[in-house]
Amino acid sequence: ALLQSVQSGLGGSLSAFEVMWGDYYRAVTGDGGHRAPLGRDYPLYVVLQCEGADPSQDAKRFENVLGANLDRGIISDAVIPKSEAEVANVWAIRENFEAILEPTPCYLYDVSMPIPAMATYADEVRSAIAREWPDSQCFILGHMADGNLHLFVRPNRQADLHKRSDELVYAPLRELGGSVSAEHGIGTEKLSWLPHSRSSEEIALMKLMKKSLDPRNILNPGRVISF
Repeated sequence: ALLQSVQSGLGGSLSAFEVMWGDYYRAVTGDGGHRAPLGRDYPLYVVLQCEGADPSQDAKRFENVLGANLDRGIISDAVIPKSEAEVANVWAIRENFEAILEPTPCYLYDVSMPIPAMATYADEVRSAIAREWPDSQCFILGHMADGNLHLFVRPNRQADLHKRSDELVYAPLRELGGSVSAEHGIGTEKLSWLPHSRSSEEIALMKLMKKSLDPRNILNPGRVISF
């Protein structure tokens, strides 16, 4: 609802709509982390950015859109940075997540799906991981407007659990019309999962194009398509 509202109210000037689940926000802020510009007890956080051609009018429109969503109860609180330093701090919360990469192992994922499916998917994956490893952690954030989500899975066990973690993260995607890759591609790590989000006909066409353009298989051999 918030995304639809800001897309309508800000039009083509909306340049970022980044969603962070509350446990991610809490993990990277607070003691030893980034300064939290908002309370740390909300279930979801969104970083909005608007880049228009008229700064004074754009700022006013931005504030009006936020105010309307506060009045409608779509959002509970908001903060508008007043300096470049405050802007940098907000983006650091979204982009600087070194604090959650330890302890290892920590498995990173990049998936995509229709926007309406995101909440269901996040709940399903987090529940499955919690059942599998009761003391585990799963942090989620992403470029919601682009249909992308990033996940960080920490089983909190000193063992190679990557394959099982893959199964828990990727399994729900087929039914939701999602993909095992969003912006970081298939590479070699997701080769075995490509059929999970692409049909045999699609993969056959990809192989045909690969053979046509690269008959000697010298361009990134073994990645995405394996002969």
